[in-house]
Amino acid sequence: MFETFSFLANPDLFYVLLIAGFLGIALEFLHPATFIPGILGLLCLFLAVISGAMLPLSTNAVIILVVSIIFMVAEIFVPAFGLLGVGGFVGFVFASFMLMERNNEMGLSISNYTIIPVVILVALAFLGVGYLLIKSQKSRIRTGEEALLGDVAIAVEDFQGTEGMVRMDGEFWSAELIDAAFVRRGDRLVVKARDGLKLKVQIVRS
Repeated sequence: MFETFSFLANPDLFYVLLIAGFLGIALEFLHPATFIPGILGLLCLFLAVISGAMLPLSTNAVIILVVSIIFMVAEIFVPAFGLLGVGGFVGFVFASFMLMERNNEMGLSISNYTIIPVVILVALAFLGVGYLLIKSQKSRIRTGEEALLGDVAIAVEDFQGTEGMVRMDGEFWSAELIDAAFVRRGDRLVVKARDGLKLKVQIVRS
């Protein structure tokens, strides 16, 4: 198998595939039901795993890189005043330069000309997503429960019975279906009422 994919034994290609894979999956979480970013992300990660198996990687650096990306993505969903985002980005940059074992027998390393553009791209991507989420949250001033009525939410998971999680204006809510229907991930739901932290929703008929 490795002979078939020998062209993947390239540190720069491994790095690009790994980051592209995580970005694709993160984009899928931000825009559920598009599927294409998620599928492409998984494909890139699959190829990155094969590539990494043929390279002298630093296990510690790989772990730091993965955890750092998780922190940056978590900052989008669970705002922590930038602590997760900044900490994750610092760890991401550090791990990027340490991914290959030092003084490995193969003499392989990831080029700075690959790392620096990717780091800049990742920084711009997360800053852009953060800006859009903040802008969407401030687009309307919500006062009382009636401000939510009529808004459209997106299901982020298949509902278990009549309950599940939805995303609306960058925020995640627990929701309960008020009509008899099966809700799948990505379905559009209109808010009919609110009970504390739970939304009462109805599926949007096309």
